[in-house]
Order: sequence, then C-alpha cells, then structure tokens
Amino acid sequence: MYKKTISISFLLNILIILFSSCTEITKDEDKDFKRFIKKFKIIQLPIRLDIDKLDNNNLEKYEPNDSIYINDPLSSYFGILKDTTVFYSIITLLPGDNFVPILTTFDKRGKQIDSKPLIVRGCPGGPCINYYSSITTIENNLRIICIDTIIGPTCINDEPILGTDSIFVNTISGKISSVGHIELNEEYLQKAKK
Repeated sequence: MYKKTISISFLLNILIILFSSCTEITKDEDKDFKRFIKKFKIIQLPIRLDIDKLDNNNLEKYEPNDSIYINDPLSSYFGILKDTTVFYSIITLLPGDNFVPILTTFDKRGKQIDSKPLIVRGCPGGPCINYYSSITTIENNLRIICIDTIIGPTCINDEPILGTDSIFVNTISGKISSVGHIELNEEYLQKAKK
C-alpha cells in the first residue's frame, strides 16, 4: 500500500513538472509573437494600396528571429489590420518591379492561418503599355478587391498597331473569413475599346 502511494505521488509530480514546462514554452512563444506583432503599424480600414506608390523606406525590415512567422528574408513589415478580435491580419511587402503586398493571418497564439499576395498580376512592361495601375482595397467588412488596369494597343513583334488601343481590367475579389481564411476568387478580365 505504501509503495502504491509513493508511485502515484511520484507520477503526479512528474505530470506537474511536464505541464509546467509546456506552459513555459507556450508563454515564451506568446511573448515572441507579441514582440513580432508590435513591429507593425496599425492600419485603419478601409485601406487602399496603390501598388506603384508603396515604399518600404520607413518600415522595419525582416529580422532572422521572425523566420517562424515570415518566410521571405526580403520582407518589410507594412501594417496590421485594426480589428484583431479573433485573429491578426498583417501585411508585409516583398520587393519586385513594384512592392507586392502579402496578407497573412495568424491565430491569437501566432499560428499561421493563411497567406496570399494582394495583387492581380503586377506591373507588366513592354512597348505596348500606355498606362498601368494596380490598386488593392480592403474594406471595413474585410472584403478584398484587387484591380489591375492596362491601356495599350495590340502589338505584333513589339510593334504597336495604330488605332487598336484597348482597356484591360483584371480583377480579383474576395474576403477574409470570420476565422481568418483569405478567400480570393479567380481572376476576371474585362476588355473594352478605348
């Protein structure tokens, strides 16, 4: 009887020690995630991102100790959406011809829920483009609209054909769901003569 009491007591102590050390790891992870989140400025909604005008001059840059949350070492920390009731939504910028905004959602403990670029195609180059813009909007209800607008003529071998100017509007729309999933529809193209 005495031996059983010692064994049960011993097992309970081991379980308490194991549980305490798991709790410490979680506290450290929570602390790291809170430190990471604080690097982002708060973004009020609605927000309109003009891709051509984004810059990262005054933004914090990727730090290696954040690799658990962000994979790309070229990232800059743009902002965090204000409503953080159920999850966090952050926007980082990746450099390219223009900066590409990346939306990533995390649960309250720092586990990534979803991540998607907020751009349709990005900046096209070439002699057959007279005008280009790329705008992304996130509305108060977390609806997302990405629109690329291109004006230019039809080209053959990079030579524009006079009188063939058209307007091309490529759109992707969607939303951030109530649980943090980023749901984007297929790209939709509209073409009209100028």
